[in-house]
Amino acid sequence: MVASLAASWLLVTRLERLGERAGFSEAWLGLVAALAADAPEITSSVVALSRGQASVGAGVVIGSNVFNLAALLGLAAVVAGSIGFHRRVVVLSGVPGVWLAAVREEETELAEAIRPRPGTWRDAVAALAALIAVVGASTVMEIAATAVGRRYAVADIVTGGLVLAVVTSLPNAVSAVYLARRGRGAAVLSTALNSNAINVVGGLLIPASLAGLGPGSGQDTLVAAWYAGLTVFALALAYRGRGVGRAAGTAIIAGYLAFVTALIVTVEQGGVRPVVAVLPAVAVAGAGVLLLARPAARPAART
Repeated sequence: MVASLAASWLLVTRLERLGERAGFSEAWLGLVAALAADAPEITSSVVALSRGQASVGAGVVIGSNVFNLAALLGLAAVVAGSIGFHRRVVVLSGVPGVWLAAVREEETELAEAIRPRPGTWRDAVAALAALIAVVGASTVMEIAATAVGRRYAVADIVTGGLVLAVVTSLPNAVSAVYLARRGRGAAVLSTALNSNAINVVGGLLIPASLAGLGPGSGQDTLVAAWYAGLTVFALALAYRGRGVGRAAGTAIIAGYLAFVTALIVTVEQGGVRPVVAVLPAVAVAGAGVLLLARPAARPAART
């Protein structure tokens, strides 16, 4: 885990420099960071599905996506103080399949101070070495976590949806915190949402179309429903507040902790009906809709 964190920090700093040389927008920088940091989740999911561990594979992908919302938006906002961006960034980044080549108005508001120096071939080599280290460290963690889970009879959905989901998402969390502290809010949102989309396509849909997932369970439905509900909730907070502040970040993290509690309870109870599994997530999504319907407080006029 320590090796993964260190390599992740090196990776995102070098990618930022290379993105500056290539003239990447905030959205494209977030996409590239997501592509680089998603290798551990996708690798773990593909390996699990190829071994016939459907719950582990699906849990890694969807559980990682739930954790990403808490870490990439919630934790990053708490650490950085706030993540600011235009509402149009929330709308466009939140629509699947819409890739932003540039968000010009967002770009012009970026302070010159946050711009890194353009990268060189040395940064490219360092980024590649860091990526290999991240994948290697995450692979070791995946093998170890699966072995420990089987030895101590831990449910596959817990091993995949909680343990592996967190440890394989560390590169994304490091990237988001780094970019947030640099004031690159649109890049943080792009990393979070693109990472989740890439996880689902590369780590779940494509392998499942080849190997199949098998019958679903109530716990699988619970994880997927919480992912959908917390996504709506996080986007509603971001849209309403034109960014994510510490209070909103804390609320997103609280939503993730509620998901963890719900999943552990269902494991202790031996399962949950799919209909019941959806209800908590519906409530979270409903709270997000209410936030959108309620007008945000206007700042007090200066005298």
